[in-house]
Amino acid sequence: MTIEDTVPEDWRRRLSWDALHPGYRAAIAEYGMYCFRLALAGQPTVARIDEIKYDGRLVMLDDGSRWEVDGYDAERHVRFWNLYDLALVADGTMYNINDAETAEVTEE
Repeated sequence: MTIEDTVPEDWRRRLSWDALHPGYRAAIAEYGMYCFRLALAGQPTVARIDEIKYDGRLVMLDDGSRWEVDGYDAERHVRFWNLYDLALVADGTMYNINDAETAEVTEE
């Protein structure tokens, strides 16, 4: 199996795959795999807030993950968030879905 074998049939039709230069086919397939790996690496965390400690400086989610919160965001927002609110964490930002607020975070 080659990387080109991972290109779905519908995309092959849309791109006139067989008419493309072999170098273009390889580059498209490689780019697709790059995007796939990037998407896997950046999978967001979605869970409920289980506990908030240290005046908002630490948020623990019900999936067991622990997130250190930027000091400014902790004081301004996070210390007022509610337990069991839904949180989404992606690319260093925690989104409180219930309050429509964000905070910069790093995983502990």
